[in-house]
Amino acid sequence: MATTLSAADTGRLNQALATWRQWSPAFNSAPQWQAKLGGLSNINILVTAATAGADRQAVVRLHNNNAHLGVNRHTERSIQACAAQAGIAPAWLYWQQEFSVVEYVTGAHFCPGQDHRQLTSIGHCIYAIHQLSPSQGDAPAAGPASALDPQQHLQHYWQLALHAGATKPAGALHARRHRQLQAEIEVRLALALERQTPVWCHNDLSGANLLLDDQRLMVIDWEYSSPGQALFDLAVCIHSNRLNKQQATTLLGAYAEGLALQQVRPYLQVYAAIEALWFYLQNGNAAQLQARLTNRMLTNAGSELIGTSPASTK
Repeated sequence: MATTLSAADTGRLNQALATWRQWSPAFNSAPQWQAKLGGLSNINILVTAATAGADRQAVVRLHNNNAHLGVNRHTERSIQACAAQAGIAPAWLYWQQEFSVVEYVTGAHFCPGQDHRQLTSIGHCIYAIHQLSPSQGDAPAAGPASALDPQQHLQHYWQLALHAGATKPAGALHARRHRQLQAEIEVRLALALERQTPVWCHNDLSGANLLLDDQRLMVIDWEYSSPGQALFDLAVCIHSNRLNKQQATTLLGAYAEGLALQQVRPYLQVYAAIEALWFYLQNGNAAQLQARLTNRMLTNAGSELIGTSPASTK
């Protein structure tokens, strides 16, 4: 384990595993660390407990403090519990602010190049997410979740990037680069977005968070979920998975008859900028940030939807 986790994270994992008798449904024996799973935001550990019948498996997730990025753990807990009841998310076995335990679900991560036929199921699933009505009565300290406004969210990330650049000399946004990036951000902030009634959104529907098998589609990692804009949630899915025009049309048609790509296009531009800034806040790579914002790092499929660089349309 020492080769996969730091001493501090090993201590956090052991603390989480010590609560196993409180997990519900209960395990019959103490679970053991089996493998470190993927994930960019948190540390995810697959654990197994041997039983007389089949082994029980769960995922222990050690939470990082991502509140500044819009993560609200109480909201996440509430919306995922509601989604689990609807059969589209794994259920919590145990939850604390510092870590959580969720049932382990199998399935292949969505890959549009291989699983394009699953786009109809994904469209239906996103529609089901937007119909959820979670209760936050079990987390009164969190208060009611506020609706995510895509452009305000982008502005917040931009301000975080400016502050982060000041603390990361290698990735600092120098004057010329700052002016160029500011212009790209302002284009997206000036886009006309539709007025929509907020619905509950996942806000991170990348292929890594979509698990498919022959029987079902499960959605994982709900930490960015909040009330928000349905078109933005769809744009996240389209952009994160680099869907081409035909694939995006299939997805949108499954979500709602008559929903056109043109309605989603402004949200694609806003989310492309948010994603670029998110990666910058993780790695401090200012050159990569500029490349992403000017679309040079987007796939041809993504560019097909987003169009030419916003800088050329000013």
